[in-house]
Amino acid sequence: LLGPLCKELGLRIPQDIGYVGLSGDETTSLNATPTLSYVYSNYFEHGYQAAAMLDKLMAGESVQPRHQLYAPERVIIRESSDVFICDDPLVSEAMQHISKHIRANPSVIEVATHLGISRRKLERHFTEALGRSVQTEIKRLRIESMKRLLRETDRSLSNIAEDYNFSSVGYMGKYFKDAEGLTPAMFRKQHKR
Repeated sequence: LLGPLCKELGLRIPQDIGYVGLSGDETTSLNATPTLSYVYSNYFEHGYQAAAMLDKLMAGESVQPRHQLYAPERVIIRESSDVFICDDPLVSEAMQHISKHIRANPSVIEVATHLGISRRKLERHFTEALGRSVQTEIKRLRIESMKRLLRETDRSLSNIAEDYNFSSVGYMGKYFKDAEGLTPAMFRKQHKR
């Protein structure tokens, strides 16, 4: 529904308009074009809490507070909102290139070459726009991408290490732990859907 409307209006998804749905339907999300980002909430836990509250009310007990709000756990990012927006178009283009090739661990030189500029110019733009180096941003995006896989899939750690061009699971574990303070296995155990 959104795709045809945006096409009619001449809007590109996600470059001109991002779309994040509220439904956690993975099948719908992955079968849409572009794939749809959505807010993930643990509806089973919310239902359990509501049933527990109803049970107390039916037993004649008072329940406080009578209204409860539950924050969503996270946004599952798909193509419909996977864009980096920055006032500096050079940084935006660099971030899109990095994001697209994040599993291959692009070097700063590769990114600068892709943009047709010097490494020094690229670094200057990143520092001015983001307050971070290009390499810091590459590592941050790699870690975020790995975290997404650890949360949302059952892929083995050796397969994930291979996907991200690590020479071993141990090296990937050290890289991840340096950034997050825990191993990929520990992260998966704490955050698995």
